[in-house]
Amino acid sequence: GVALDRTAPPIEHRLGDHRAVSDRAVEAALEDLGGSAIVVLEEQRLAEAEHAFERDRLDDARRTIAPLLREVPGVAAVHEVAGLVNYRLGRWRDAVKELEAAQALNPRVDLLPVLADSYRALKRWSDVDRIWTTVREISPSHDVLAEARIVAAGAQADRGDLTGALR
Repeated sequence: GVALDRTAPPIEHRLGDHRAVSDRAVEAALEDLGGSAIVVLEEQRLAEAEHAFERDRLDDARRTIAPLLREVPGVAAVHEVAGLVNYRLGRWRDAVKELEAAQALNPRVDLLPVLADSYRALKRWSDVDRIWTTVREISPSHDVLAEARIVAAGAQADRGDLTGALR
């Protein structure tokens, strides 16, 4: 099949472009987990991780988000940032784990292509196909559909089906 360079993922996912979880929703989720001083600290650390991610300081983002995964595991935005950081670092298993957790807490169609591409990197073809089917059925925005289509086509090419990939 056609092997693609996995050092530069095809999906350029930016938090600011797709943030569906409002700051208030994150704040509410954090408030459920502790007092107001903890909420402020955790929000600051999440914002620091997001800021580092947006500036491609991925190691900084990973170090900042890691304690939040332990301290506030019920916040989808924390798993989302961790998943996207791991995706950009090419840490596919960690990306899948965190993106699946984010989806379980707060399903977001715009994260599905990134999750599918992580599955693709792990050669989990049935999971890629399942997400492609889901995205087509949802009929999301053009950008999300295009990203999912690219991942699905890449997965077909990876399996040697160039005709199917081009289709």
